[in-house]
Amino acid sequence: METSNIKYSDYNCAQKVAFALYPFVKDKIDKETLFKVTEGLGGGGCGTHQGTCGALSGAQVIIGLAISSANLENPNSKSKTYDFGFEISNSFQKELGSYICGPIKKANYCDKAIEVAISLATQKLKLLQ
Repeated sequence: METSNIKYSDYNCAQKVAFALYPFVKDKIDKETLFKVTEGLGGGGCGTHQGTCGALSGAQVIIGLAISSANLENPNSKSKTYDFGFEISNSFQKELGSYICGPIKKANYCDKAIEVAISLATQKLKLLQ
């Protein structure tokens, strides 16, 4: 996926990943809502650098949108979403050494985190097509 137009924008890390993956969920959410939903996820959660890396969080948002049945009465898609998300999280941690923002930022791996999150999520999302 082409990420250069997003990588250097003013979007946060979660937004950069979510918008790179947007083609997979364009029929499930509009861009403005996706922008709002991912705004607080950047920088390990509103810039605290203490929570999950925003790049990984952005990928997880897209995975949820792609898989969820949105069945409010019988939420029957959660296990598949969790399985895909768990696999992405494990691979992300293996590649970057952490899935927590602070250590990734300290190692100056933010751009790499964005690229890895996009790549891992893309691999999983293609399995759904």
